Amino acid sequence: MGCDIHAHAEIKVNGVWQHYNHPRIGRDYELFTRMAGVRQVESVTPISPPRGLPRNLSFTTKLDRKNDGVDGHSDSWLSSEEVAELCEWMEARAKKCEPKGYYYAEKELGYIFGNGWDFKKYKREDGEKGYAGQPRELEDARLVFWFDN
Repeated sequence: MGCDIHAHAEIKVNGVWQHYNHPRIGRDYELFTRMAGVRQVESVTPISPPRGLPRNLSFTTKLDRKNDGVDGHSDSWLSSEEVAELCEWMEARAKKCEPKGYYYAEKELGYIFGNGWDFKKYKREDGEKGYAGQPRELEDARLVFWFDN
């Protein structure tokens, strides 16, 4: 039986976590191991074991998780910085397979307002952190996910 992932990107705006998008991540056991130790590919080190779901989930994410019921397992989440790290890992892995190819992980994991996940490391034109052009109210982002068999 195969294992699939259900993922939701959430953003924190004015202190409240809101649903942002629903990335379609394909079945990739190395990736699942890297994200949360699911499927245990020996050559891959997990970023974190499953953490459970955050208490302050957005309504849409909570509704989707409830819909999966007992079939869902290994609930977890990654911070925006951890997702940026995951993107780098995915791109390095792709380079090993196809050194001259072009791959960007955001194609699978999605973007935050059209940019990468580690938006907090950049300075806005007004000196605050975050990409120029993003709403000032954007405080954080995370990827919430779980698996099913």
